[in-house]
Amino acid sequence: MEFKKLRHKRGLTLRQVEEITGISNAYLSQLENGKIKKPSFDTVSVLCKLYSEPLPVAGAMQGWPDCQTAQRLLSLS
Repeated sequence: MEFKKLRHKRGLTLRQVEEITGISNAYLSQLENGKIKKPSFDTVSVLCKLYSEPLPVAGAMQGWPDCQTAQRLLSLS
């Protein structure tokens, strides 16, 4: 998932995303630059909410077995 493009589309800086989500800007930068290959479900969930992206699609793109897994996990939260 291209979080950097989504962030830019929303006109947000890394610091702003950090303030909104509580995810450090250093971690966000590493995620956006491909240094973090498989972020946690919680991280992806928070960013998908912020960027208005559907979580099941994001989950599949992050390497979760399938969209049903992401949907099931979402229903548990």
